[in-house]
Amino acid sequence: MDYRSRRKKRGYKSLLFKLSIILCNTMIVCLVLEIGTRIYDSKPIFAFTDYLSQTIRDFQSGLPIQHDPYLGWIPEEGYSGIGNYWNKLVTIEKNGIRSNGNQDMLYNTSPVLAVGDSNTFGDEVADHETWPSILERMLGRKVINAGVFAYGLDQTFIRAKRLLAKYQPDTLIFSFLGPYNFDRCEHRVCKPYFNISENRLMLMNTPVSDALVRRKIHPNKLFRILGYSYLVHKMMMKYNTGVWITGNRYTLDKAHDKGDKVACLIFKELPLLVEEYNIKNVYVLVLYEPDTKPSDIARLDKVLMQCATDSRLNILDIRDILSAIKEKDRKKYRQLWGQHHMLFEGNRLVAKFVYDAMKGSD
Repeated sequence: MDYRSRRKKRGYKSLLFKLSIILCNTMIVCLVLEIGTRIYDSKPIFAFTDYLSQTIRDFQSGLPIQHDPYLGWIPEEGYSGIGNYWNKLVTIEKNGIRSNGNQDMLYNTSPVLAVGDSNTFGDEVADHETWPSILERMLGRKVINAGVFAYGLDQTFIRAKRLLAKYQPDTLIFSFLGPYNFDRCEHRVCKPYFNISENRLMLMNTPVSDALVRRKIHPNKLFRILGYSYLVHKMMMKYNTGVWITGNRYTLDKAHDKGDKVACLIFKELPLLVEEYNIKNVYVLVLYEPDTKPSDIARLDKVLMQCATDSRLNILDIRDILSAIKEKDRKKYRQLWGQHHMLFEGNRLVAKFVYDAMKGSD
């Protein structure tokens, strides 16, 4: 072996040695952070716990679902309990309607139907702390909480049409979360979705399979391994709960990239429900996460300004109120939310905002 070959061989060995040192140091740092995080949060240091699967079971108990061939899933009828991730009372009535917890109230007028995603359903709060429940007490009339966790704008629209025929309300509150519900219109896993043909909505993937309800094992193998790390679990739950819980499959398996266009056509069809179901008022309620990006605000404004222009739609955008609170008291602003959804004070703010708008249009 000549000098050049020996030098090259020594270079490889040196590189491997350096990489080994880096790898060992990285593993030591990760181990120290893992142990430190467990100590800080009073978790067993040497416990071999599948934190991800444990949390998924908690979420499933708190957000009980049943298969629906038209919508993919709805809350499980007859479920009631506090054995969930937030230890809050969740009660589900007929047709997957969440209880408002206002058992002593009597109603002699037509109901209000509220549809939307988890922000309407009331993730992270008890039955009586959701904004439909608070609004019901303010109005003194029945408010049907038909919100469903993880719904896209498409599923919300389909559910609204089904329940309008069933309950015959005179008022519809069509709620959604910023532009995020537009993105969900692009998904096709375990849900219906709309394609666009000649500028019209074409319903696809119905009947929907029951794969979401039947699935017991997390779909992402890497996540199943990382789920044993308390440090990783804690960070993912804080910064990207949806991807961590679903394994990214729901997020990435898309039918198309036309969510904004689908949303636009839904807003154009929404006014037609007024005549079809004899509705007196339709309110489009726009809700937000605490840290909505300016680019998402721009998307939202573009869709609403171009597509939700019919005079029969009353647009209720809570953005200005939230901005005023944020500018005055950032701490108070952030306390309106829990992990990802509004808590009681935030929901009370929403309910008062809707109440004032409804009273103003009487």
